[in-house]
Amino acid sequence: MRIAAAETALSDFLAQCEATGLWHRRHHSWITALSGGPDSLALALIAERVATARNIAHKALIIDHGLRKTSYGEAAAVQAQMRSRGITAEILTIDHPKPAAGHQAWARHHRLQMLATHARRKQACVLFGHHSGDQQETIAMRLARGSGLHGLAGIAPLRHYKGALFARPFLSFDKDELIQLCQQLGGEYITDPSNENTAFERVRWRQMLAGEGELPDRLIRLSCASSALSGALDSATEKWINAHAVISAPLWAHIVYREFAALPEEHGIAIIAQVIKKIGHFEFAPGKSAMMATLKRVTGGLASTLAGCRFQIKQNRLVIEAEYGRKPAEIVTTHAGDRQFFDGRWMLESTVAGRVCRLGDIPLSAEQRRALVLPEGLSGLPYRLKRMIPVLQTLDDRLVTPHLESDSVSVAGKDRMPVHRRQPDAHPFMIWPAPPDGAVRLPLPQRNPE
Repeated sequence: MRIAAAETALSDFLAQCEATGLWHRRHHSWITALSGGPDSLALALIAERVATARNIAHKALIIDHGLRKTSYGEAAAVQAQMRSRGITAEILTIDHPKPAAGHQAWARHHRLQMLATHARRKQACVLFGHHSGDQQETIAMRLARGSGLHGLAGIAPLRHYKGALFARPFLSFDKDELIQLCQQLGGEYITDPSNENTAFERVRWRQMLAGEGELPDRLIRLSCASSALSGALDSATEKWINAHAVISAPLWAHIVYREFAALPEEHGIAIIAQVIKKIGHFEFAPGKSAMMATLKRVTGGLASTLAGCRFQIKQNRLVIEAEYGRKPAEIVTTHAGDRQFFDGRWMLESTVAGRVCRLGDIPLSAEQRRALVLPEGLSGLPYRLKRMIPVLQTLDDRLVTPHLESDSVSVAGKDRMPVHRRQPDAHPFMIWPAPPDGAVRLPLPQRNPE
């Protein structure tokens, strides 16, 4: 692997990201999630070279998980190495108490949460050093568990996670190539002993695949085929939803039941799965049997709940609403200028400090509720859904209702309700629907003209 080839690959990936409209070099930055291993170290060094050439702000974030006594010393050594090369590097320490078991899952969860929080605040895209070996292991594990088409697509090169963008630009490289890049760039990487611990499922799969000849390459082909097929299925499903449904993200959906009932069963299940992702904000929908059972109850005249959504048939429409009360929303503390992720479905930004919670979680009299000025387009919702609108309580205990920063509260359907965008400084508390967690479809690669 030549350094120039890696730089070209990352530049081409950058062009694909910009083509989605979700990231732009003039307004956004890069963060490399740096563990100190050869994969992330190679990525950090290449990312810095490309960022410098393209005038992109770039920094490395090192998460100290504290699982080993030497973890902070290792993090400090990696930070010192970055700084010696002129690369901005910051250490973030997980300060949550460790569980009695499941340390790896605990560390991974908090690491991703911290990276997403930092990325949202900085409007950055987080780069991870995953490679083809990681993809092979992921597909093998999911195949063994009976994953469906979307699961077998594997690790997405670009995806949404808790309102942040996560990217894996080196999935086409193998680990040996990344080690070679480190050596060519003079990077000093560390080795995590847990990578050889067969107590972990991924390590066992890694060792098994190492002796299976063509199987790893076949798993990559399966991933590519699954990604293409699931993308085509999603596009066809989205086209049907646009024609026959109105979805006011992220709170409710109305589907013309007459049109829905005429569909083959498999098509109907695919549509319900897509709507659940939008309203319930799940990356993967529930299993087919659970969705079929829910639809059977609903067509029998009973309201039913599934995956954070409430289903019922009303006035010849299949109505799917966000379910309030089953899962409490975490109160979010916000500072002036912060960009936050709230209740699994909202992005928000405020010009004043305070705390954000659901409207329904604040004790208000009927008169106080009527006096509230809610966002245009959401004010006409029934109160059971209004309760899920985020509100800001300032430090002096004022209640600030939000302005919806969107061209439309509908993401699908013919009957869109326009919402006029105000100037950013016209309202102290702005909200907009967060994208559901999941893969972002990248356009075909285009060589960066620079």
